[in-house]
Amino acid sequence: MTIVLTVVAVSIVFTLVQNMLRSREKKQEVAQQEAANERAEQVANSLIASNERIADQASKAAVVLVEKLDTLHEQSEQIHVLVNSNLTAAMQSEYDSIGREIVGLLEIVDLKRAMHIEPSQESTHIIELTRAKHSELHNQLTDRAKQTEVANRVVEGS
Repeated sequence: MTIVLTVVAVSIVFTLVQNMLRSREKKQEVAQQEAANERAEQVANSLIASNERIADQASKAAVVLVEKLDTLHEQSEQIHVLVNSNLTAAMQSEYDSIGREIVGLLEIVDLKRAMHIEPSQESTHIIELTRAKHSELHNQLTDRAKQTEVANRVVEGS
């Protein structure tokens, strides 16, 4: 019977030791899992903080970009106005010059006729072409004046 008691006692001790070992293993597994969870939380928090910094930097960069684009747009508008006004002034100068040229050509024709000399077909043709160019410039300048007036109304309205 001693053998039986010894076997039972050894079995009980063996079971207790196994249970203790399993309990330690489970505690170690839980501790490892908690450590892994803590590391994962730290990584997640670090990523969140990094994303927030990046979003903040992107937001600041977007504000700077919008400001620069606004400045570029204003400068572009100023350049456009300058180029447009210079082109209009050049067109006006050409228009005035052609007007003087027509007057001079017509004076020559009048002088020839006063001397009973008819102007050549070439002279008459050149006068017609010059008048057509003068008329074309007049129409372009009128259109530009209307466009400028509309643009000024839009600017005043905004």
